[in-house]
Amino acid sequence: MRTFLIALLIALSPNATAQGEVNSPELTIASPAFVALSVKDLDREIAWFNSMFGTTTQRVADIPGGRGRVALLSNGPLLVELISLNGSFTPLEKGNSSPRALVLGPVKVGIFVSNAADARAALESAGAELYGNLFEDPTFGVLAFQIKDPEGNIIQIFQPRD
Repeated sequence: MRTFLIALLIALSPNATAQGEVNSPELTIASPAFVALSVKDLDREIAWFNSMFGTTTQRVADIPGGRGRVALLSNGPLLVELISLNGSFTPLEKGNSSPRALVLGPVKVGIFVSNAADARAALESAGAELYGNLFEDPTFGVLAFQIKDPEGNIIQIFQPRD
């Protein structure tokens, strides 16, 4: 059922398949990206993504059976799905104090931009919580940095190095 709902929302979204570079000169999404996060406070996360990444809310829908809500946001090649299920919890809420990387499942999500330094400055100016410094990773040929959303999800921003 969840897969059907996601496919339906994506199909209904007018900008879900838009290609090309979009955004402000400081934060340009460089390639198509899809991010799906389970969140507790859907409205707060929608506002945060709209503020930080210039997304617009395409759809917000109730999940059948009153199980929660889902939102679909987009900005050109960036598509963000936020899912808020009733009764969801973080590992820390259940007494697990392990670092996020020790919890099975996604550790972080990534978005490619045209210029990492400009994107970092734009996100910092917009109030993003920076998580570490800008760094070069020669193994993967990227310049990158990380931010956290209001619920602590790690989003890594990448710039491919030529």
